[in-house]
Amino acid sequence: MKVIKFGGKSLANGLGLNSVLEIISSKIEKKEKCIVVVSARGNSTNDLEKLLEKSKKNNSFKAAFELFKSYQITPDKEIDYTEEFSFLEKIFEGVNL
Repeated sequence: MKVIKFGGKSLANGLGLNSVLEIISSKIEKKEKCIVVVSARGNSTNDLEKLLEKSKKNNSFKAAFELFKSYQITPDKEIDYTEEFSFLEKIFEGVNL
């Protein structure tokens, strides 16, 4: 059994995502048993931390959050993140209070 880990930079854009998918597909085609571990895309973790800091300091986080959402949706606009984004927004609003 192989563990294959992909870092955030390899998932940051369409080219990287396609490469990751090709690697995983090739393992599946060869019937190799593997576990896939992925990090958050690009700078997503840092972006979330910055959003929390803005919220904590009572600064407006809405515009930055919209950019974050747009970045997350870009690779596949058919995935519905509404519930996840709503949850995150409630956290930021709570921290802001």
